[in-house]
Amino acid sequence: MLKYFLLILCGIVLLCSSCQTKGGLSASDPVQIILDTDMGSDCDDVGALAILNEFMNLSEANCLGVIYSSGRVPYS
Repeated sequence: MLKYFLLILCGIVLLCSSCQTKGGLSASDPVQIILDTDMGSDCDDVGALAILNEFMNLSEANCLGVIYSSGRVPYS
């Protein structure tokens, strides 16, 4: 369930990038994102990373970093 929440959250953040925001940011400014994943135990985060990559290709997002952690894989 957390995996789907992260995908939906990533989509919402990227969709909000098309809205005019306060603080001097325009709709054309890319959203700054840090993706937190648990890729060691499942593959759904690979899809989230692929979506983030496509938004970066469209200049709608800027990936500041990807955090990886997994309780199931001891050498992650």
